[in-house]
Amino acid sequence: MHMKQITEKRIKSPMPAYTAAACIIVFGLIFPLYRVYGIVLTAVIAAAAYFFSKKCFFKDKIIQEESEPVFRTGIAELDESLEQANVLIEQLRQCAYRQNDPLRRRNSCRA
Repeated sequence: MHMKQITEKRIKSPMPAYTAAACIIVFGLIFPLYRVYGIVLTAVIAAAAYFFSKKCFFKDKIIQEESEPVFRTGIAELDESLEQANVLIEQLRQCAYRQNDPLRRRNSCRA
């Protein structure tokens, strides 16, 4: 039996990079960037802000998507019957959901 496939997609937040950029601007105004220690200190603070904000504040979003199964057996008639069976199974799931929920009971499940 084929079930719907669930795929996970990670979306990285751009906010840690923005936080690091803000740190570079602020600490670039405070420390002298014409000296090596000012550049190094600003870079270290920006890197620390990036990793701290990435770990603590702006986590990656995970999106789960369900996709319909694709039947490719090589036999056209079998593929068509499997797709029809998948549609009927999904209709049965919806009917069972409606029957278990008293607010959603409808007579639409009857043939």
